[in-house]
Amino acid sequence: MKLELPGWGKTQVACSKQGKSMNAVLWKLPVPSTGLHREPRFYPLRAHDCCLWWIAEKAEGGGRNEALIFNEVFLYKVSIYRAYPEPIRYLTYDKIVDMGRTPLLTEVLSLPRAKEAGATLKHFAISFDTGPLFEFIAETFRFESPFDTGALQSEISRRLASTINPVTGV
Repeated sequence: MKLELPGWGKTQVACSKQGKSMNAVLWKLPVPSTGLHREPRFYPLRAHDCCLWWIAEKAEGGGRNEALIFNEVFLYKVSIYRAYPEPIRYLTYDKIVDMGRTPLLTEVLSLPRAKEAGATLKHFAISFDTGPLFEFIAETFRFESPFDTGALQSEISRRLASTINPVTGV
């Protein structure tokens, strides 16, 4: 028995008869997301990269900055908890899944700029606890632990510095 998910394409199979994923699981969160000190947050980085950053508990106490960094991102999508089907939540919970050739990936691949990178683009998806579903059309990703949050702070500072104060015009 196969389950077809509307809007995810006829070839996208979320569950098989045994209830196992038919999509490739590429990475799993080392600990359940219910035990994270800070839930994952999305941050755009310089160029075409972005990350999901969180604080995980260290065995000796305290927290450790960890992040998933997605490289050469052509599109990202965030769907709130109730806006995506239960089988997708089960499939992507605490793990990155290569969703295969979805309608979303096909749409991005039809763009002229994406055709150059077409063979290397993938549709990645991950969800955490009761949080949103994060989807990325990107070339690669990597996990960093510990993660240097300096990249986030410098990007936020750069964005603040580039804004114009509406009162002073500077």
